[in-house]
Amino acid sequence: MPNHARSLATRAILALLLMVGFYALAIGISGALLWIPYAEVVYLGRIHPKIALACICVAGAVVWAIVPRPDRFEPPGPQLTRQSAPALFSLIDQIAGHTQQTPPSEVYLLNDVNAWVTQRGGLMGVGSRRVMGVGLPLLAHLSTAELTAVIAHEFGHYVSGDVGLGPWIYKTRAAIVRAVAATHETLLAAPFRAYAQLFLKTTLAVSREQEFVADRTAARIAGSAAAASALGRVAALGPAYAAYLDTEVKPLLQSGVLPPVAAGFDHYVRQPRIVAFMEQVAGERRTEEEAGEYDTHPPMADRIAALGRLPSAAPAIAATAQGPALAQVEQHARALMRYALGPDLMAKLRQITWEEAGEAVYVRGWHEMARQYAEWLGGRTVDDMPSGRKAFMQLGSALVAKREADVTADDCIARAVHVLAASLGSALARAGWEVETGPGQPLVLVRGPERLDPNVVLTRLVEGQESADGWQARCEQLGIAGLPLALTADDAEARAS
Repeated sequence: MPNHARSLATRAILALLLMVGFYALAIGISGALLWIPYAEVVYLGRIHPKIALACICVAGAVVWAIVPRPDRFEPPGPQLTRQSAPALFSLIDQIAGHTQQTPPSEVYLLNDVNAWVTQRGGLMGVGSRRVMGVGLPLLAHLSTAELTAVIAHEFGHYVSGDVGLGPWIYKTRAAIVRAVAATHETLLAAPFRAYAQLFLKTTLAVSREQEFVADRTAARIAGSAAAASALGRVAALGPAYAAYLDTEVKPLLQSGVLPPVAAGFDHYVRQPRIVAFMEQVAGERRTEEEAGEYDTHPPMADRIAALGRLPSAAPAIAATAQGPALAQVEQHARALMRYALGPDLMAKLRQITWEEAGEAVYVRGWHEMARQYAEWLGGRTVDDMPSGRKAFMQLGSALVAKREADVTADDCIARAVHVLAASLGSALARAGWEVETGPGQPLVLVRGPERLDPNVVLTRLVEGQESADGWQARCEQLGIAGLPLALTADDAEARAS
């Protein structure tokens, strides 16, 4: 038996014993509590009402805490079907055949760089059904071999029985938490807390061993190289997708518009700085130190090393030049947005292209900033900018309210830069400059061959890389000297009309 499989079996048996031990502990404590008023009556011929009531209440709370609850499954995203994702289900069926496992009865699309399998419904796993979740970024951005490895890894949890053991472990963890809460601020909380810590450490160690065993299934089905490559790719895509949603998609949603989310991420991950960021993240994950005792997964370096030690063998499913696992990706991305936002909010969003995002969202925000801070901007023009951190700190200090405390010099500088960069963008847009941007790209104002990034301009001035006189001369050359930064109420009304 391989080392990881043998270790997993040992740890799984220990976890089951601890699970039985917990219920025995809880029942034993409840029985002892109920025995106290009984013993008072039988052996002492008296009873203390307060003590009896306290014992009965705590015993009842502990018993109620350990009673298993029915599993109520909340779908994590839109459900995929054989009609909506035939290529994906074909791959799932192939992997199910090679692993001799029953395919999941339900497959859900996730708005996350993740994939998982579980058994949901029923009671403590009895009467449950198999469920799988697969992230849209994985389906759109992994190669066929890498996606095969990811799904085969999830089937590896079926093969080793992890998914069958999982509901028992999860339900026991939940029961322990409820027992700790039920005995809070009593002497009985200590043994439950100690047991909770022991059970958590043991079951999480089981989870880490399960990953190694599932990786072996992925290597057998898709090949060790594909399994290792998928680990690195998933590690890189995760932070990139989270940053994309937060910095690119969220501001547009808040402005009432919806861009093509899937196409935008495809463009985002092709930008040089994003590519470098993803390579850095993957590199860090490959060299991360040992897992902590409360981590659910072992370090990626250990997993890749374990895959490299496996005997060389041809994968059960050879990678082919077949098409994507999910067609009409943008349509599925909109379904994810509809699921996350709700149909009512989704219906209110105006669909735009990424080319329209600059004018529809960011320029509007610049104009609002220039109007909101018109008094602070006064009669300042685009060529009237200071240079150096001290000058910007003095400007930004006027943006600090009297009630605010602990505002640093860097905070003052950042506030001044934020307002001036937005106001510069507003002034140039009012003068006919056009906005050019895209996912992962800076906001650049363009007029013919001329290009200006307001944030870069202000950063250079703050750091003294460009003098105030130098910037003024540049403005003269560009023909933008004298443009007012502030947007007055009259200007705003004229633009609206």
